[in-house]
Amino acid sequence: MAALKKLSVGMKPWFPESNLGESNFTCAFLLKILREQCHQFCDLEKKYKIYNIRAKDISEGSGYLSRVFKCDIILKQEDPNSVEYSFLFSVILKQPGFESIDSGFQGFEELSQEKKDKTKKDMIEIIKKFHHNEVTFYKVFGSSELQIPKCYGSGDWIPEKQSGYIIMEYLSGGKFPELHIGLTENQVLNLLKFIVKFQAIAHKNENEWKNEFTEVNFGESSDPEFGKMCYANLKRGQSETFIHKIDKLNKFFTDHEVGEFVSGGPWKTLGISSMLIHGDMWTNNVCFKYDYANEKIMDEILAIIDWQVVHPGNPMTDISRVLLMCCNPIIRRKLEKNIIDLYIEELKKELGDEKLPFTKEELEISKRYSDLENIMFSMFMPSIHFHGGNPEADAKRKAYMTRLEALIEDKIPMLEKYFPHILA
Repeated sequence: MAALKKLSVGMKPWFPESNLGESNFTCAFLLKILREQCHQFCDLEKKYKIYNIRAKDISEGSGYLSRVFKCDIILKQEDPNSVEYSFLFSVILKQPGFESIDSGFQGFEELSQEKKDKTKKDMIEIIKKFHHNEVTFYKVFGSSELQIPKCYGSGDWIPEKQSGYIIMEYLSGGKFPELHIGLTENQVLNLLKFIVKFQAIAHKNENEWKNEFTEVNFGESSDPEFGKMCYANLKRGQSETFIHKIDKLNKFFTDHEVGEFVSGGPWKTLGISSMLIHGDMWTNNVCFKYDYANEKIMDEILAIIDWQVVHPGNPMTDISRVLLMCCNPIIRRKLEKNIIDLYIEELKKELGDEKLPFTKEELEISKRYSDLENIMFSMFMPSIHFHGGNPEADAKRKAYMTRLEALIEDKIPMLEKYFPHILA
């Protein structure tokens, strides 16, 4: 009873027609979805009465293309003498929209309003496609054995006509590693197993999703002015040695054709079999189980989230993103020595007697192209993810930049050998 009183302090009364935070959806809408699709909630309602509903926007620092609301439903038994007196049931409401686009312009005051409007229009189309991808993903793979959140309901976004949404389980018992800290070796190996299992399940059931997912090549719509600002931000506060290395890669930021090339376009012309990929596999989208007693993130995966850019593509893209963007140099260098062999070993286990869709040589080629793309993403992260202004944020950025410098130093020889035309 005491816990319930503590929870209820300062709470506003709830009404069915009340909106869930600043979202476009009401409490009644959420309850309708849960009553139709969530057996756990239905069982709770048989014993408990809804006491309050509250929603909090938890998007900051994690959601770039949507607003994410944690919705808490507080229930209690009407019998005050009951031992089981109160219960908190939480879900996630994810809503695509304009707010994430507008907030993305913060720090880029140099852009004219005309460029902002054009960028916003382009991004709305991209976000619509992304949201549809994720809605489709949960419809196709929601009942699979993959470690993904349970989805209770979803709808496409039609601007000015229909708000898009996904309602899914709240991942209690887990935590997301911070990007500047990175992943452990065992976490990476568990992610490799997940990536391969997902690819194998999708490969075996291709008819269920074929032609359903839209790929977006960011290089095709890249704005040179935005790229130049990210390039300048990347060099901010760095040593002359680092700036010299980065200068070799300035076409990544300033040349539209190079941006399109780096974003993976040429790989499709090689005739190598594609696999369904997550497309954005990094620390913000990977939730590991958490040991609360020892305050430690474990190695075991709880769930992989944010399936907005899922699409058939380069089979090495996801593991390359994990290695290049989310690992310190020691772990990355160790695992890269035999990552292709580990991938093949896991895929053989998952496919059984079925022949692998590609050779080791084709995977080595694919890894080079995926590294090219993920070098670009790694260099854009300081502008997208790390926002300074306080000592803690600056320290995190500095830690990431140290890792990034080692990555660029390690990869420049590969770029000089296989992709010399993209270097300055």
